[in-house]
Amino acid sequence: MRAARPAVGAPVRVLMTKWPDRPHSAFAGAYLGADAWGDWVGALRGTTCRRGGSTYPARSDWVTLLPGPDAWWRAGFYHHPDPAAPLHPTRTYVDVATPTVWEGDGVATCVDLDLDVVERTDGAVVVDDEDEFAQRRAAYPADVVAAAEAATAWVHAALTAGAAPFDGRHRDRLAALRRHHRP
Repeated sequence: MRAARPAVGAPVRVLMTKWPDRPHSAFAGAYLGADAWGDWVGALRGTTCRRGGSTYPARSDWVTLLPGPDAWWRAGFYHHPDPAAPLHPTRTYVDVATPTVWEGDGVATCVDLDLDVVERTDGAVVVDDEDEFAQRRAAYPADVVAAAEAATAWVHAALTAGAAPFDGRHRDRLAALRRHHRP
């Protein structure tokens, strides 16, 4: 059973581990609401992010979609204030991961399964870290491997086609984030 959704605007911590439960990445953002695809969390440029053993400030505003309980991925959508000179070459970054688990007090956690589907600012859609997945797949149960491979194929096709939820719906969430949470 899922913990209650936070109130819109409430702080949320989004955590990702590596199999089975080693810390991997984290950030704190604001809950932006939910739609048919899942829960949306946003964070502003400069937000402190953690990945591995280091911390860094986010280079752009972004929103993260934490999809429903049957989806084996989570997506980050990035805002580039100047499309001619993006802060980094990623428009959409999808981590293939176990379904998100919500805990009390606005904490959302999933397990990164190495594979990523990335839409670059030039429009190219690529699958990344297949080598890492190949190295670690023996440690994953067979049903996890199958779910990760199926999610990668589905996300790649949907992102390439610009199909929901990769159809621009994140723009309204980014606008709300900047409107209500800009210092």
